Amino acid sequence: INGGTYTVHENLCWALYYLRPDVGSRTRVLWTDAICIDQESYSERNHQLAQIGTIYRSTTKVLAWLGAPGQESWLAFDISSKCPLFRASGSNHRFRC
Repeated sequence: INGGTYTVHENLCWALYYLRPDVGSRTRVLWTDAICIDQESYSERNHQLAQIGTIYRSTTKVLAWLGAPGQESWLAFDISSKCPLFRASGSNHRFRC
């Protein structure tokens, strides 16, 4: 971040790997609470939580990370495919609202 190194948990590492833009495509801005919110500060977390609605309303696209592909991945896709708020986005099985 900003030219430096930032340690993240394995799940976020996989999310950043899978959600990175393709070579030659436009820059993708990702907001992730694990990086953007100081998780050690209750006041920071509470302040940012109050801003979540504003953050999501100002987006043009929301990507939801359900986890790295695995044997149980299809359960999440099956459940979300039954929800009218989600629809598949291409063959890479990303979902968008």
